[in-house]
Amino acid sequence: MSEDIWDGRTYMQYLALRTRPVQDLVAAIPEEFSPKIVYDLGCGTGNSTALLEARFPGSRVMGLDTSHKMLEIARQTYPEVLFVMQDMMDLSAFPKADLLMANASLQWIQDHTRLIPILKASLKPGGMLAIQMPNNFHAPTHQTIIHILKNKVEWMYILSHLKFGLLSKPLYDPRTYYDYFASAGFSQITCWQTTYFHEMPSTRDIFQWVKGTALRPVFARLDEKDQATFEALYLEAIKSQYESQANGNLIVPFQRLFILGYQAEEDLAKG
Repeated sequence: MSEDIWDGRTYMQYLALRTRPVQDLVAAIPEEFSPKIVYDLGCGTGNSTALLEARFPGSRVMGLDTSHKMLEIARQTYPEVLFVMQDMMDLSAFPKADLLMANASLQWIQDHTRLIPILKASLKPGGMLAIQMPNNFHAPTHQTIIHILKNKVEWMYILSHLKFGLLSKPLYDPRTYYDYFASAGFSQITCWQTTYFHEMPSTRDIFQWVKGTALRPVFARLDEKDQATFEALYLEAIKSQYESQANGNLIVPFQRLFILGYQAEEDLAKG
């Protein structure tokens, strides 16, 4: 993204919940896979890169992102890890990787039919691409944003800056992404979806969660007064979408899509 819309401190709220999916993604990488060069694409505040550094201590691990705000926090939090400002769409200046990981970052980029082959071309023979993307844009947490913007004429222009619109089903189809990976040349593909059930103490916590990611393109275009107005509208709308549990907490389902693609040695030999 060309503009730096991120607020690292807001993003780092609920960091344990944000880290769980990348823990699952890294855990799915086969134990025998031993990469020498590893890039974390869209590394954000660096928690995902630190996991890769711990998993592959003998590898050259580097976190890449286009947000100087996020990278500043990453460098402060994980000073032992290398972080570089770089667009994942252009890795031509870097050595080809054995492992590319994109944890909750590809959803910010359009045209995945073009993106997946670009990333494949940045891998060494036998390299692996591991991605995880939120697939809950159809959920009330995100559709409430769309409805609020549509009902405010002066805010409707912001809709064109979002990566999703009105949805009644998940945005990303696993079968479609399997085909993207296969068409790009990955012969071994593992694809799955997981629904996480996040415990939230209140609707304000739901708002704060969404404020760290999906609301960034919105709030980047609103002044403080309009941000406060949007927050009030969101809190009023979202309270009817989630029932309280017996202990008063709210359970928010969050669906994510995971894909691993690589070429086994026997497939490379055939090629």
